[in-house]
Amino acid sequence: MAPAPFTPYTFIQCPCSDSSQAGPPSPSSPTGPGSDTEDDDRTFDPRAPRSNYSLYPLEYLMYCEDCHQIRCPRCVAEEIVTYYCPSCLFEVPSSNLKSEGNRCTRSCFQCPVCIGPLTVTSLEAPPDPSLLAADNASAPSGPYILACSYCHWSSTEIDIKFDKPNGIYAQLQKVHNGGHPRTTAKERKDRRKETISETAVSP
Repeated sequence: MAPAPFTPYTFIQCPCSDSSQAGPPSPSSPTGPGSDTEDDDRTFDPRAPRSNYSLYPLEYLMYCEDCHQIRCPRCVAEEIVTYYCPSCLFEVPSSNLKSEGNRCTRSCFQCPVCIGPLTVTSLEAPPDPSLLAADNASAPSGPYILACSYCHWSSTEIDIKFDKPNGIYAQLQKVHNGGHPRTTAKERKDRRKETISETAVSP
């Protein structure tokens, strides 16, 4: 069996691991011949065990435009600048993350069968394009469903339909699988009060 071909690869040292940029040692630190101070003054050895924490492949490094230095994951702090939907790649305001349940405001949903994107379509039959449409022809009205154009799955299989083409997440919060309406916390509280009052009145 022939050995696997050797592919050379380059690892780059991050400046944060260069001990020569560090300040002078403190007076309390040992200065003997076997101390760490003497070891730090030596030239960087890529074969030393500590080099495993100092050498990185090129795709792991970043370039700082302020200090014009190479930076590794150990010496940078990541900061979230913006949120975006991975489906439509539109930016999502941070204020909508909680109100929309961490969902895209453009009603981006995935098919539960093939994980393809779902589109909001109307159950009303589209007009025949061969016929001349009137100038005041209205747009297709509801009810609306979520349909997959790849595996042809639709929300009608679980008896879920929508009254409006937008605000799909808010409408889903009001129904169970099967299209049965979901009782809100206020409705459950009112029913509990009615049950308690009927129990107190009954002899």
